[in-house]
Amino acid sequence: MYFLFDEQLPAVLARWISTQNCRADHVSDVGLAGHKDIEIWDFAGRADAIIISMDDDFAKLKMLDSNGPCLVWVRWGITRRGALLTKIEAVWPTLITRLESGDRLVELTS
Repeated sequence: MYFLFDEQLPAVLARWISTQNCRADHVSDVGLAGHKDIEIWDFAGRADAIIISMDDDFAKLKMLDSNGPCLVWVRWGITRRGALLTKIEAVWPTLITRLESGDRLVELTS
């Protein structure tokens, strides 16, 4: 699996996922920092990447384009970097199971 982290999430999350036998990049790693959501969406579609974002604009894109890239919509509100990492680690097994079972939109809520 290949994960692409949107800008409002820290790159350290992509680094951690890279230690879990998955490929992961932050938008800044692939030259998409500061780009429009639709450009990130299109890149993810071409790269077969799963977008991880806190941005509800991606959820709206997913509703309009159900065949587009998979989306992990992080809905934890403003959270410190360390707490984000702890939460991702805690939900990681369930998240992978859901994606492997075919879920195309996974919401992570508190």
